[in-house]
Amino acid sequence: MKKTVLIVMTLLLGNISIWAQSKTRDSINNLLKNTPQFSIFKDNYFITGVSLNEPSGSNNSDAKLQISIKERITNATLPFDTFLYFTYTQKLFWDVYSDSSPFSDSNYNPTLGIGKFYLNKHKLLNLVGIGIEHESNGKDSIDSRSWNKLSFYYRMALPASTTISINAWIPFAYKSDNPDLMKYMGYFEANLTKKSRNGRFIVEITTKKGASWDKKGSLQTQLYYRIGKRNNQYLSLQHYTGYAESLLHYSEKTNSIRFGIVLRPSNFFLHE
Repeated sequence: MKKTVLIVMTLLLGNISIWAQSKTRDSINNLLKNTPQFSIFKDNYFITGVSLNEPSGSNNSDAKLQISIKERITNATLPFDTFLYFTYTQKLFWDVYSDSSPFSDSNYNPTLGIGKFYLNKHKLLNLVGIGIEHESNGKDSIDSRSWNKLSFYYRMALPASTTISINAWIPFAYKSDNPDLMKYMGYFEANLTKKSRNGRFIVEITTKKGASWDKKGSLQTQLYYRIGKRNNQYLSLQHYTGYAESLLHYSEKTNSIRFGIVLRPSNFFLHE
């Protein structure tokens, strides 16, 4: 009798586990199928401001723009329920207040990667990914800056609309243009994002630590206020201090504050 009960319980628990895994897989597949394959990747923004290192004026005031898109090439149909994606991010620094209004630097960052969503114990959606990235500024001669990396990404969703992200990388093919780049860029980036209960306010902190024993690295703090109740448009205040804000001047420390409008991507928080 005890053996029979044990066998029945084992089969029952096994069926529940298989059903739960299937339910999780179906939920994620349905989420991917019901969301656009082409979408915003990182923040898209136009912000403008001044350097805090010296009195404000046309020589140290600029605009900073970012365009970032994502194409999910497949749904979770690859082995281990992974999906293939392509992203492209372009960041521009525009001396809009000077006479000729030139773009002082443009950074181009395409990525091809494989990602996987999975539910955590809070029934919130986590993401892991691995990708091949290239970043350069399109200039030649002594102003040329470029590097490549194998990147590893992990985003963990927590209760109360909080996420923690870690992006680590192995750089390669960069020493000809900028051999000391890692001293300022480091080998990882950490991000903490916290939303208010009503979703109108967001605080985001992003930090890098350079690969040296000194204080090289960067800290970016950004505050967001959503303009409407049901859209992705925000007013935003961004403060950046540290190195490698742009590739051209990666070895120069900056301390700037900018304000403008941001289009944020949708974050996946899946509840069942």
